[in-house]
Amino acid sequence: MITPELKDILCPGLEKPALPPEPEDCIVSLQAAIGPKGEVGEDLFFFTVVTPKALLREELPRWGRGLLVVEAFSWVAVERALERLLAHARRESWSEVAAVLNQELNWEFENCKPS
Repeated sequence: MITPELKDILCPGLEKPALPPEPEDCIVSLQAAIGPKGEVGEDLFFFTVVTPKALLREELPRWGRGLLVVEAFSWVAVERALERLLAHARRESWSEVAAVLNQELNWEFENCKPS
């Protein structure tokens, strides 16, 4: 059984532990490096963290895949949400794990076909 593990969270323009100027009203694009627990290697999964205030300013209608809605941005809240998602993604193979994660996040290899 493959257990996914969060290896790192990356954010262009916002390094941990810095917060956006208005944590209760922001949109932050993130990349989660996730791989098999206890093994070397990871894949990138992309998603956007958005607060309700910021979402109200966005043009509607809008799709929800790849969005994590939080009351206020915090690294702890993001990591907890990812850990909950990862806890439900255990599968027999990494491709199955990635497919489950890809339902909520955007996997870097989503449209790649093996050669």
